[in-house]
Amino acid sequence: MPIRLVVLPGDALITDVKADKTFFRDSKTAKKTGTMPTKAIVAAAETYEEGYHAGNPGGLSAIDTDLAVGNIKKTVNIFGKVGTYEEIPTITELFFEEGLQQAGNNWYLMKEDTVPAAALKVIAAMATGDKAGADCGAKIIYNGVERAKVDWDAMPDYGALARWGGDGVGSSAIIQMWIRSSGGADNYYRTTCWYVT
Repeated sequence: MPIRLVVLPGDALITDVKADKTFFRDSKTAKKTGTMPTKAIVAAAETYEEGYHAGNPGGLSAIDTDLAVGNIKKTVNIFGKVGTYEEIPTITELFFEEGLQQAGNNWYLMKEDTVPAAALKVIAAMATGDKAGADCGAKIIYNGVERAKVDWDAMPDYGALARWGGDGVGSSAIIQMWIRSSGGADNYYRTTCWYVT
């Protein structure tokens, strides 16, 4: 009886075949058993492990319901989900104050407060006017840096207005509002500061 040669070509390794599934390679009598583990994507982990994935008919959003357009920044595409979320900034008044104060020739610290670390933007204004019509000055210092200054300004209403808006510094920081006047009379003043989070 002639001998029949059975050729079982293939290049699969046991690690390429799902665990507990059997196959033959190179020999019809040497059955091999796969060892590839079954893995699943879970909402609580970022890992995407090597192995067999059966998938989910509901897609990734069925695995993690937080994968929703309302949770993704507007126009950002994550796995086919285009975000619609738009963050609305919050504007908070840090202070508003007005009244009379005798300043004199030297700079007088009119107001000081702490801008919180959460501030993304800071907006401030310091206005002053001398009752006697003398020249005035106003300046704003934030985080130790002079941000705005109007000095010895003789505007039609004998006042000075310093205005500034800029980025927060990422940590709690002091904002100071200063005034001065070349006359000896009281100064009208109005100062305010707002921040955006």
